[in-house]
Amino acid sequence: AIFSLLVRERACWKCERCGKHCPPESSSRLDCAHIFSRRYRSTRFHPANAVALCFHCHQFLTENPHEHVAWTQRHVGPEIDRLRALSQVVAKFSKRDLENIYRWMKAEYGHMLDRRKGPGCPQYISFKAAPEIAALAERIK
Repeated sequence: AIFSLLVRERACWKCERCGKHCPPESSSRLDCAHIFSRRYRSTRFHPANAVALCFHCHQFLTENPHEHVAWTQRHVGPEIDRLRALSQVVAKFSKRDLENIYRWMKAEYGHMLDRRKGPGCPQYISFKAAPEIAALAERIK
């Protein structure tokens, strides 16, 4: 849930495909959509593997795989190959690892909200992967 919140807040509660604004208090749904399935544990909580999509865009891309691939390649760019390779890294997280990842994401969310309050805040605020997730990326260098 915290990862989903980070992804949606990062996009300022706007669909990254069509730009529709879906604030949390509205009836419009904004989803955290994974580029590579959540079943790939090495990329499940990686910031580059998720985008904020409104319900309609998420449904459209799910039902139109060729459009999904084309849009994803445009959106992610050349990093898509690195993300694909990372999704294939076998990852096993202990309970402690998962607790650390959760604490990291909660802290990142707090930093993100602090940046939103500041003057000249960007519309899109990136967040860093937890150290346990970032360490997996080191395996494919």
